[in-house]
Amino acid sequence: STFDNAANLSPKAVEKLRKLYEGTRLGRQELFAEVLEDTPGALWTLSTFERNRVAVHPDLARVAVAVDPQAADPKDNPDSDKAAETGIVAGGIDARGEGYVLRDASGRFGPAEWGERAVLLHDELKADHVTVEVNQGGAMATHVLRGAAEKLWREKKRPTKHLVIVPVHASRGKATRAEPIASLDEQGRIHHVGTHARLEDQ
Repeated sequence: STFDNAANLSPKAVEKLRKLYEGTRLGRQELFAEVLEDTPGALWTLSTFERNRVAVHPDLARVAVAVDPQAADPKDNPDSDKAAETGIVAGGIDARGEGYVLRDASGRFGPAEWGERAVLLHDELKADHVTVEVNQGGAMATHVLRGAAEKLWREKKRPTKHLVIVPVHASRGKATRAEPIASLDEQGRIHHVGTHARLEDQ
């Protein structure tokens, strides 16, 4: 395992690996040298991620941050390990239409926190817009993002209070929506830039 070899690594490198992988299924492989097999029936496989992974991305024609808000505030049930996360993922496409997963900032956050995280990620990556799924909260989700953008502007943490928001309404189940994307992965048209251990576990 990585820890058996820790004496030959700098403490900084060990800590970086721990932060990146600890607590994830991928971490069992990368840190503890377990041989993992894919979950039967999974739409994505570890081998597909590895085959399509890149260290850097080309110039991107468009970048967006996508937000899928959790249905309830995790503060209402802080002890539940099964509480839903707010998905916050940044991605882009190049001139050929190939996709790149740039960042995963998902987690269990209250509305104010996920709003700010999404806006700051948008600004950091100079994204074109934020796409938000409005199934769970309707207008609330766009209100949270606009409020976060204005608050960060007042605090001088961004140059403008304006934010381009694209609301989407998912009319089909997650599995049905995921299948076309998994197909693009199999075709080698979706690339993870670096490693996103928790996202890839999910």
